[in-house]
This record gives sequence, C-alpha cells and structure tokens, in this order.
Amino acid sequence: MNKFICSIVIVLLCFLNQNMFAIANNCDNLSFERGDFTNWTGKTWLHFYTEILNPATGIEPGRHTIMSDTTAYDNNTGGKLKIVPPGHTHSARLGDAVNGCLSESLSYTLTVDSTNALFIWKFAVVLQDPLHDHLADEQPRFKITLEDQDGNIISSCSQYDVNAAEHIPGFQNYYPDGFSRDSDNVTMIVWRDWTTAAANLMPFYGKKVTLTFTSEDCTKQGHFGYAYFVAECHPMQISVNYCKDDTDARLEAPEGFSDYVWTPGNIKGRVLTVNNATLGNQYNCSFNSVMGCQVELSASIVRTTPNASFKCLLLDAQNRTYKFINTSTTSNGTISDFTWNFGDGTSSFDPNPTHTYTSAGIHHITLEIVSSPSGCRSSQSLDIDDKPAVPLSINGDPSFCHGQNTTLTANGRIRYHWSTGETTQSIRISKSGSFFVVGWKENGSKDTAFVKVKEKTLPTVSITGSKILCRGNSTILTAKGADTYTWNTNETSQSINVSAAGIYSVTGITTEGCKSDVVSTEVLQESEWKPGITGDSLFCANATTTLTASGAAAYQWNNGSSSQTITINTEGTYIVTGTNKNGCKAQTSMHVSKIPLPEVNFRLTPDKLDLRNPVISGDITTKDDINYEWLLGDGTVTNSSTFTHKYNVSNSGTGYTITLNAVDQYGCANSFTKNIVLDLKVPNVFTPNNDGYNDTFMPNYDLQIYDRNGILIYNGNQGWNGTYKGTKLDPDAYFYLLRYIDTNNIAQIKKGCVMLVR
Repeated sequence: MNKFICSIVIVLLCFLNQNMFAIANNCDNLSFERGDFTNWTGKTWLHFYTEILNPATGIEPGRHTIMSDTTAYDNNTGGKLKIVPPGHTHSARLGDAVNGCLSESLSYTLTVDSTNALFIWKFAVVLQDPLHDHLADEQPRFKITLEDQDGNIISSCSQYDVNAAEHIPGFQNYYPDGFSRDSDNVTMIVWRDWTTAAANLMPFYGKKVTLTFTSEDCTKQGHFGYAYFVAECHPMQISVNYCKDDTDARLEAPEGFSDYVWTPGNIKGRVLTVNNATLGNQYNCSFNSVMGCQVELSASIVRTTPNASFKCLLLDAQNRTYKFINTSTTSNGTISDFTWNFGDGTSSFDPNPTHTYTSAGIHHITLEIVSSPSGCRSSQSLDIDDKPAVPLSINGDPSFCHGQNTTLTANGRIRYHWSTGETTQSIRISKSGSFFVVGWKENGSKDTAFVKVKEKTLPTVSITGSKILCRGNSTILTAKGADTYTWNTNETSQSINVSAAGIYSVTGITTEGCKSDVVSTEVLQESEWKPGITGDSLFCANATTTLTASGAAAYQWNNGSSSQTITINTEGTYIVTGTNKNGCKAQTSMHVSKIPLPEVNFRLTPDKLDLRNPVISGDITTKDDINYEWLLGDGTVTNSSTFTHKYNVSNSGTGYTITLNAVDQYGCANSFTKNIVLDLKVPNVFTPNNDGYNDTFMPNYDLQIYDRNGILIYNGNQGWNGTYKGTKLDPDAYFYLLRYIDTNNIAQIKKGCVMLVR
C-alpha cells in the first residue's frame, strides 16, 4: 500500500482524467428507472374486427402503466407472476384486464454504438384465451418488433408474435380455483412468466433502431390481452476477467441468450473458466436469442491491470475542506466504480468528491476502483495531516450598530500595521468600509489580512392595537419592526395584554443586536355609555311592534338580528348589545308585552229567524274599557254590549250576517261574525190536483213521507206528489222528515205533519 503525507502547505495541482469514467450508453429510462415514460412513445387504437379506429399518439393512463410494487403479483395468473422482474425497480404494463377491442404500443429509439449494441428485453404475457370461438387474427395478441431507421424489420428472428391459444410453448394455463376448462362462463388465461431475450445491434452501428412492444384485446371485444416488460442495453462483447496475479481467466458471454457453445473445446454455458490461461489465446462463443437469432463473438485472453491513484487539494483550511481528484488508470476497459473511505467513518462513490472534516488530525484515505467489464480491482491509500499553520487573522465583530463602534484585533503575527495608520494589535472602527492589516512574522516575512466592516441600521419600532380600554375588558398591544422586544412591563413577547389604562413603552432589538429607540403609547379607559332602545313596549296580539336601538356603531339583538331596528310579534325581554367606534360593547334591554284581543264570541237568541216573530237578541260578556259595535246585517248599528232587534223579513229571504267589532283602551281591535238564517217554512197543507199550484210538497229537499201507520211512502229530493207506488193516496194527515244545509253550512232536520187535500 502506497502511503504518503499530503501537507496543507503544499499547493497540489490536480487534473481530471476523462478516461476514468464509464461512457454513457445512450439508453436513458430504457428500464423505466425514472418511474415514468420518458423517452418512450405511446400509441393507442381500436382494432374492431378488421377495422383500425381512433389511432392516437401519446401515453394513455390505464393502458400505459408504470408498475413499481416489487412484491406484487398478477391476479389473473393465480398470484404466480410478479409484476416487476427480479433485479428491477419498475416495469411497464401494456394494456389492461378490461375487455374491449383496445390496442396499444410503446416504442423506444436509440442510436447504436459500442456501449449499447447488446439490446436485452424481459417480458411476461397474460392473454385471455377464447378457446375455439375466434380465428387466430381475432384473438388477444402480444408482439415485439425491431425496426431500423427506415422502418424495415430487422430480421425475423428478432421478432416475437403470439396469439392466445392452448398449448403455446413457454406458456402456462390458469383457471380460478374450483373451475376447469369445461366450466361454464369461465375463460382460460394463458400466460408466460418473465422471459429474457436479446439482439445484437452491431450491424447497425451508428444508426437508429426502434424496439416496439404491442398488446391487443380480441377484435370482437370479448377478451383481453396485456403484457409487462423492461429493457436494457450493454456493450456487445465477451467480458474477460483476468486480473493481476490471476492464473485462471473467466470469460462471460452476454446474458439474455441461450445455447451458448465455446470453441475450442465445444464447451456449453454462458461462462467459461480457462485454467492456467495463456495471454493472447482466442476463444469464440456462439449463442441464440429466444427468437432464434444466432450470434458469434470472439475474445482474446488479456490481463486487465487497474491502477488506483489520486491527488488531494486543500480548498478551505479553516473549515478543513479537501478536493480529492481521481487519477486512476486501467489497461483495458473503463473504470466503472469508485469507493472512497475518508478515514472518519464516511465514504463516497463520486469519481472526484469534496469532503469536509469535522476535526483536525491525520486522516487515512483509501480509494478502491473497479475496471469494467473485467471486474478487476485496485486500491490506494494516503494520509492527510490537516494541522494548519497559524494564519494571520482579524478577529472581532465586522459590523456595528448605527451610533456605536466595533473593535478589530489582529492575531498570529508579532507586529502589525493597519490601513488606518494604527500599529496597535487592536483598533476601534466607527464607520463602514474595507480595512486590512499587514502582519510580520518572526522571520521578517509579512502577509496581509482583509476585513469588510458594515454599519447596521437601527430598527424602527411601532406599536399597533386599540388604544381604548373597554370597561371590564383588556386590549392587545403589538410591537413591529424588530426581532425581539422588551416592554416597560418587563414582558419580552411581541404582543402584551393590557387591562389597565396607562403609558406603555417598548424597545426592539434586531437579530444583529441593534437596539431601537424607546417607543410609547397611551391606553385610555373608555367613558361609561350604553345603547338606548325606543319603541312601543305593548302590542296587540294580532299585530307587531318595532324596537329601534341607538347610541352605537353596530348592534346585536338577543333574537339573532344584527340590524338597528327589529320588528317583533312575541312578548319577552329584548336585549341589544351595542359596539361603539372603539370596539367597546355595552347592553340595554326592554320588556315587551302582548295585549290579548277583546273577547267577541257573542251569543244569539234564538239562533234562527222565525217569520212569524223575527226578533233576535245578542249579548257578550263585557269587560271594562272596551267599546262595542254591532252590525246587524240590515243596516242597523248599535254600540251597546247587548241588543234586541226585530227584522223586517219575507218568506223569500235567506237570513242576515251579524258582526260584533270590539276595541279596547289600547286600540286593540277584534271582530266576530255569525250568520242567522230564516227558519225553513214548511206548509201544513198541499193539494196535488194538477192545477199548477201547491201540487208538489217540498221539492229540492231530502224528504221522507210516512203514513199514520209508519209506512215509508216517499223518499227522495224531487218533492212528493201525493202518490204511493203510482196510486193517488186519500186525503189524510201524513208525517214528514226533512233534512237540509242552512246558510251557515250547518246540517238541519225538520219534522212535522202535512194534510193532503184533494
């Protein structure tokens, strides 16, 4: 191990060796490592029977899907197919498990060079098998194609095209538990587990090639098909692992192929171990892709000798920051991995890292490199002693508050001369600007240190908040303009709660330590006040009253209203809370009473008018301070609490409407109306002799006629004509039962006797 001391007093010049970095292989996001479809082109269309409908370019969510759960399995395979292949963090699902004639594709285009000529893809397929109900080109389908930059297919053995069917080589069948091929309404799933395929693109060096994956449902819309896949690219070469001091060489052919055969020796397998290898000996390997393409590669036994080396550069002595510059080389291939151990428990994988140590001392640094593709390793170590020489320094606060000053002190030398002309170790500065000091060492050499001094602005502090103290309450004062505050109440918060009138002052301090002038404000106690309420405190039961508040800027009533005036129809105590212009609140109240309406439900005697004696009496239970007014329906008005009145009526009249109006001492009015009807006049004799006069008894009434023996001889509303079952009855006395609705809409019954005369 090569050890040496890298002193901080030596200036190290380091240059980057670009050959130490692995060359980019132009395959960004080929395996969906970004977790999205960057660099991929998506397309969708409908394949309905023989028609291609609605073609579109772009990623379609649900039909182009990134899978990232490395522990999940596909449900349509009985949980046997992982949705992300081992060794990968993502995959793409092309299509979905929804029936329909949906088709979709994803394409990736790259330019072939020596770093990506080995094109590898891994795929898994899930197809719903319609059994024998579809033609081959109607079934769910999965296809892989490789095309050159002119759109030509790159050899048939680079293509893969499969339709859903039973007994496809490499596929498995799946039915849900409890079902079989012969079960009704169950469709078989045929699926293929993750399969690795690859293609040799070296014949297209310097040209573009496009890899396209396509999945399709059945064209009859009844069965689905989808697939998972990832891809990657590598140099198309045989890896020779023959490092320094090795006696055996290990040769590895590219993965993703099958039927590997090495010559000489006709040895099978992807890896060939050559015991006691001889430099320069050549070995050939032939192999096939899963689609049948045959590839042949050759390699000679060469020894790879990587040489790890690096330099260090001190970037910041005060903070102990170093730049480590890789100067490693390798006899073959490229350096692909860098592992740095900084000797303080930390590490890095960058080719040229920067590192800061938290403590001084000797630090043991190791770099290990790996040469690719051989995998040969090399390491180098060195020690860094970062114990610094004492520098010329200027200590002290390089800033001061307005109206004050700061002291600067030089250290590390035996003599000093400041740019101000002073030669003392410390000077006092009271203005902003750039200053320097020249310091002399014991050996007579000198150096210079610089400092920039800043004058800091004093904060401008103000106090906000209500300066009026409402009775029984407090107010909050808030200081602004600084970072911390000190009040004359000894509080140090930005805001204080004040419950007593007086003068309050505050001083503000910035984070830079500058202190403001004292700012004061006076808090005054508000004068006594309360809002007023005007309005009628009495209101009639069938009316409302209006209350109006005054004396404040805003109002809130206990009935929820926030207007100045409220109209109410419910008695009770109404409280209003007023807020004045200072934000102070006060209350006042008024009790409002409801006055019941005068009683007007009067009595009439009798309740019907008799044509022979049409006299009606009315009365009401009287109360003091109530005025009454009777409207008797025939134009007669009386103002007493009772009345007796005789009507001038005729047999053709229907009755009268009697109204009583009452008004109490508060003006509350009430009224009540009754209809009095004429008692129905029923004749006691009728003469059905067809002379056109009095021939029918009581037509248009619900009428029943009985003879003296109680036999019902008539029942109807057409009126009785003096017959029974078509036979004229003898003159006699007959009994009637008559029903009708009077003008007050009350059902009435009249009974009596009528004399039939012929």
